[in-house]
Amino acid sequence: MTPIWVFDRSETLVTVLSNDNPGACPFWDDVHDEQLNGVLTYEFTVPADHSDAAYLVRDNYVAIRDMDGNLVLFQIKITDEQRDTNDGTLTKTVHAENAALEILGTIVRPQTLNAVTAEQALQTVLSDTRWDVGMVDWLQTQDVVFDQYITAMAAVQQIQQTFGGDLQYRVELQNGRIVGRYIDLLEHRGSNNGKTFTYGKDLQGVTRTEDSTQLYTALIGLGKSDDNGKQLTFSDVEWSVATGDPVDKPKGQDWVGDPAALEQWGYASGTFHRFGLYTDEDEEDAGTLLEKTWAALQQSNAPRLTYDIDVVLLERLAGYEHERVRLGDEVLVKDMTFQPYLAVYARVIELQRSYTDPTKDKATLGEFQPTFLGIDATVEALQAKLAQKSGYWDAKQSAIAQGSAPPGDPTTQPLWIDTSQTPNVLNVYNSDSGQWVKATPTQASEVGAIGMGNPLPTSMLDGEIDVVTNKIKSGANMYWDDGGLVLIDPNIPNNRVRLSAGGVGASTDGGKTFRTAMTGAGIVADLITTGEMSADRIKGGTLTLGGSGNGNGIAKILTAAGYNVLTIDQSGIYGTSPDGLIRISINPNDDNREAFKAEYKGPVDGKWYSSFAVSASNEGGLLQKYIRNLIAEGIVQLNGMQFQSGTFSVTLSGNGSGSAAQYTTTTVTLPQAFPVALDFVLVTWRSNLTGYLTQFEAYPVSGSANQFRFTACTQYNGSFTPSFNYLAIGH
Repeated sequence: MTPIWVFDRSETLVTVLSNDNPGACPFWDDVHDEQLNGVLTYEFTVPADHSDAAYLVRDNYVAIRDMDGNLVLFQIKITDEQRDTNDGTLTKTVHAENAALEILGTIVRPQTLNAVTAEQALQTVLSDTRWDVGMVDWLQTQDVVFDQYITAMAAVQQIQQTFGGDLQYRVELQNGRIVGRYIDLLEHRGSNNGKTFTYGKDLQGVTRTEDSTQLYTALIGLGKSDDNGKQLTFSDVEWSVATGDPVDKPKGQDWVGDPAALEQWGYASGTFHRFGLYTDEDEEDAGTLLEKTWAALQQSNAPRLTYDIDVVLLERLAGYEHERVRLGDEVLVKDMTFQPYLAVYARVIELQRSYTDPTKDKATLGEFQPTFLGIDATVEALQAKLAQKSGYWDAKQSAIAQGSAPPGDPTTQPLWIDTSQTPNVLNVYNSDSGQWVKATPTQASEVGAIGMGNPLPTSMLDGEIDVVTNKIKSGANMYWDDGGLVLIDPNIPNNRVRLSAGGVGASTDGGKTFRTAMTGAGIVADLITTGEMSADRIKGGTLTLGGSGNGNGIAKILTAAGYNVLTIDQSGIYGTSPDGLIRISINPNDDNREAFKAEYKGPVDGKWYSSFAVSASNEGGLLQKYIRNLIAEGIVQLNGMQFQSGTFSVTLSGNGSGSAAQYTTTTVTLPQAFPVALDFVLVTWRSNLTGYLTQFEAYPVSGSANQFRFTACTQYNGSFTPSFNYLAIGH
C-alpha cells in the first residue's frame, strides 16, 4: 500500500503516514480522484490525536504514488475534525488538490506563438513558474494566440485544447525534498487493452438517454460582421459531389444540409429539414466557413446518446490482477439485457482510487461511441435465458459483497467475492436454484481441460513420447551437458548453441566457451550478426562503425525517395540538398585549407562554386575564412553591410633565427572606399610561410573608409615578399 509523504510549506519532508509501519500515523477512507479534464484531488482521514496529525494543516503538502508509480503532489486546502458521538474518538479529514494549481498565480501576457510545437508552447507559459515541461508527444505544430492576460494554468489548458492530448502532473522526490515538478502532454493517456465491462460482473447498471433537442439536418453558417454589421455567409460558394465535395450546395444558398440525416430525421417523413445556426464571429473566409459549418453539422445530425454507467474495478482484488484499468483507457461496455444488445465503446474519463479499500475503486466512462451487437442463433438462445431472469437483472445492484461467507440477503447483494479461497472467487446468486455459483470457471476440469486434479493419462501419450525420446537420443547434432541442451551447426561444427534456464549461449570454439546471447531480460546485442537490421528507435551511448577487421566505417542518411543527403566516412562528413544544388563538407584531412566548405552549383555551367570555407590548418594555426564568388567582383552588400576582398604583397626582412624579431608595418589601400567607414578586416596568407613568419595582424585605419594597417613579424634571415588574402567589411 502506498504511504503518504507529508511536506511542510517549504516542501521539506516532515513525516510519512503508513498503515504498514507500527507507530506511524495510519489513514483510511482515502479517495484519489483524477479526471481527464484536469481535476486532481486526494482526501483521507487520520486519528486527530496522533502526533503526526499536527503536520496536516492548510498549505502543507502531501504526495502519493499512483498505480503506475508516478509521484503525485497535492497541497492541503481544507481540514475537518470530527468527534464520534458514540466512542468519543477524534478524527481529522484532509482535503488536498493538485499542487500544480499554484501556477494560477502566474500571469501569461498577450502574445502570439507562430508555428510552434506543444513542447515549445508549454516552455513559454511555464518559464516563470516552478513547473517544467515533462514528457510531450509530437502533436504537429500550431499557432497559439493568447489575446488577453490569462493565468499560466489557463494557458496550459488552452495549449491542450489547441494541440489535443491529455495532461498529466507528477513530481520527483530525492533525499526528502521535491526536486522536479513536471507537466506532461501525452497524445493519448491510457490504452486499449481489450478491457470489457460486462453486466453481471463489473458492470452494475446502465441508463441510456436519447436526446433530439439539439438535432439538426441543415445549418446556416454565419461568419464575421462587416462595418455595416452584416455577417459573412457562404451563399457565393458552390459545392458539388462530382468534384469531390461532401454534398451538393448551389450558389445563392446560405445553408448546407445532410441528405442522409434529412431522410432519417427530417420532418414530414424526411421531406423538411430541421434547421439550426452555426456562428463563427472570427471567420472571414466564406469557403472556410462552409467547411466549418459542415463539420459542425456532422456533430449534430443524429440524436445525442448519453449513458449513466455504474462500474466497479476488480484489478486489486485477489485473482483479478488482469482487470487493469487506467485513466484514458478505451473500454467496451456490454449489456446483453438491452434491446437491441448494447455495446458501447467509451473512455475512462475519471478514476477514483482508495488505496486502503480497493472495493471502493470506481471508474467514470465518457466519450461514448455506441454500437450494437448482431443477433445470431447463439445470442438468441442467450437472450431467452436472460429474459427468464429479467426481474433479477433489473433489480437495483449494490456494492459487491466480500468475505469468507456469502451475504445474508442475496436479493440486494447478488455478487459475492469469496475470500476463503486463493485466488478469490467471484460468485453470482442463482435465484432459480437458490445457490451461489461461480461467475467464471476457476478450475481446468470445469471446462474439460487438462490440469492439476484432472490429469491426462500418460498411457495415451506413450507412443508419441517414445518417438520424441528416440529422436532426441539419436540426434547427431545435439547433446546434453551440465549446462543444458547443446545444438551443433552441422555445417560449421564449432558453432554451437546452448539452451538452459539461464538463457541462450553461443559458442564458436566447439563448446569450450559460451557467450550469453539472450536471457529473460532480453537479447545481448554484442552477439547479433545480421546483414540488414530494421529498427524504429535505437538508443545507446556509443555507435562505432568500421575498425580492425571491419574496414572503413560509413553511415548514410537517405530521404524517403532514396536520395543520399548525408554521408559520414573516413574522409569526413558530406551533405547534399535533395535538389542537388547545395552541398557542404567537413573534412579534417583537407590539405587545401578548406576543412569546412559550403558550395553551390552554378545555374548555367553546372560547376560547383565555394561560397564559404573555414580552416584551422597548421599554417600558423590561424582561422581562415573565404567568401568566394559572391564577392569576387568588387563590393557586395549583405543586410546593410558591405564586403570587399582581394590580395596584397609586402616585403619583409629579418636577421635570422635567434636574433631579435623584426616588425614591418605598412598601409594597404583598398581599390574602392566604403560609403562611411571600414569596420573590420581579416587577413590570411596565401602560401605556406611556416618558419618564415612569426605573427601578423591587421586593423582599420581610424576614420578611414579604404585603408588598414598591416604589421608582420619575422626572424627569417633575409628578405622575402609573401602574398596575403584580405576580407574587408564596412558600411
